[in-house]
Amino acid sequence: MITSNTKRRLRRVGIFITFLALAVTVFQMYLKQDGKPTAPNISDSDIRFNDARGINKVRIDVTSKQLVNTINEFRSVIKSIDHDKIYSKDETNSGIYIFHIDENDIDLCTDAIRRTATIQSQTVMADTSLINFDEVAVKANLVSKENQRDHLNRLAIRSDAQNRTMNQLNNEILELRQKIESYKNIDKVMLYTIITGYIPTKSPVSSIKLFVLSFLKYLAILFIATVMIYYGAKLLMLLLKLLGVKDLGVLTGYGYGQYSGYKNYSGRYSGYGYGNRRKVKRIYKDKESSQNSVESHEERSTP
Repeated sequence: MITSNTKRRLRRVGIFITFLALAVTVFQMYLKQDGKPTAPNISDSDIRFNDARGINKVRIDVTSKQLVNTINEFRSVIKSIDHDKIYSKDETNSGIYIFHIDENDIDLCTDAIRRTATIQSQTVMADTSLINFDEVAVKANLVSKENQRDHLNRLAIRSDAQNRTMNQLNNEILELRQKIESYKNIDKVMLYTIITGYIPTKSPVSSIKLFVLSFLKYLAILFIATVMIYYGAKLLMLLLKLLGVKDLGVLTGYGYGQYSGYKNYSGRYSGYGYGNRRKVKRIYKDKESSQNSVESHEERSTP
């Protein structure tokens, strides 16, 4: 039979689980509230776009409530024109793309995006190092540095200064090759498109339904977790008892096992001032001897 203390503890645990499930549900609904666009991870694409060379570079930031339709429209336009893919990444609620396209095709892409989305910003950048680019001079400089590097490579032993010169030549050769490669796309535009989706708008009825279902889900999860923790602790106590561990006051909790020792203690020493009292008869030897001396003195004095 369940005692009143057990019922009180169960009631407290139930109230705690209910409020915890309610708090988790409210926090989840706050994170999923309507009208907020998600923030995609654009660190990798930013590096690719900023490091890439191009005389014309365009970045377009887009937000859409119809993300799938916007991405499909954009992809269909890209497929229909001449392009070179540099970077492409699709996430749950975003799409990130970098393409080389003709400058005349920029309007086609933006028109396709505007049919289902909103362009928040459109930024045009230019690499000034390619504006006055002399391809012949750059190629001659590249050949000269490659010859210097080949000469150092043929040396069996190089000094520290020659090794530093070798590293510098490698970096300069790489930069010159990138310039020449970028100049091949001098008549193209590097288009960097970031499409971010909104969380779908929900009606009040669907929001309430979602809240109730989420609350019941978390309530069930917390209830099952509590039962598993309880029986897991009981199993651990049983295993410790089988291993010979007797002092389980920490596992049984305050109010249970810790008072059993006190009960035994009180029962063991109840005779000393607690429970049944012992009757002790005290005999004072000095007082008895003094009474005997008085009686003998009286006997002597009687005629």
